[in-house]
Order: sequence, then C-alpha cells, then structure tokens
Amino acid sequence: MYRRLREVGALLEELTTRARERAQEADLLRFGLDEVARRRAAGR
Repeated sequence: MYRRLREVGALLEELTTRARERAQEADLLRFGLDEVARRRAAGR
C-alpha cells in the first residue's frame, strides 16, 4: 500500500511539473504572438 502511495505521489509530481512547463510554454507563445501583432500594427 505504501509503495503504491509513493508511486502515485511521484506520478502526480511529474504531471504537475509537465503542466507547469506547458503553461510557461503557452505564456511564451502568447508573448511572441503579441509582439508580432504589435510590430505589424506599427508597420514594421
């Protein structure tokens, strides 16, 4: 039982880490898109 709890805990930690990484990636992509939109609006 304790071993299973550790396995599930490790899986949860891995999934949480991946979700955080994907959120950071999405933020960077949004920033990049905003930058492109600003440059286009400025006529560059």
